[in-house]
Amino acid sequence: ETSIATALTYLLRHNNYCCEHVSSTETALPKLQQGEFDLALIDIVLPGGSGYKLCRQVREDPTLRSLKIVAMSARGGAMEHRKALAIGADAYLAKPFASSALLALLNDLLAIRGDSRG
Repeated sequence: ETSIATALTYLLRHNNYCCEHVSSTETALPKLQQGEFDLALIDIVLPGGSGYKLCRQVREDPTLRSLKIVAMSARGGAMEHRKALAIGADAYLAKPFASSALLALLNDLLAIRGDSRG
């Protein structure tokens, strides 16, 4: 949803993260392949296809092996959580979630790379 994406972009930039927003699966994978991204927030329900499919495509691309993936969904059930992790997400957030929870998760995931910003 555009309003959620706008709010997330503002939150991340306000907390010194560099970020870009894409609104469909068709544009997401090429954008990830062209850039040097550390992490992708992937909504499970996306225009043009499934976030699960995008997650799988990212994990199958050898150039994106080190990319951290956080899957998000309003479908907060345990089955969705397990499925996201099984497909290759590093973490799962059920919507709605607290901004502080998202920021703590991003800091944890990116700290593994030795840089928690960017």
